[in-house]
Amino acid sequence: MHIIRKLFKAFYIDEIFDFSQSGILFEILRPLKEECISVLVVSAYERDYILLIKMILIK
Repeated sequence: MHIIRKLFKAFYIDEIFDFSQSGILFEILRPLKEECISVLVVSAYERDYILLIKMILIK
């Protein structure tokens, strides 16, 4: 039996940007997009969180 274990790594952007500044998060995530790495982004008022999934195959 094979088990896939999922682990999350979380990062955050600790900077407050003006709402007129668009595309900042996209530019940060562009290298991950180019490598086909999926992310989950959670945006709060003062901080954006980026979660990456790391999957481990256990035999």
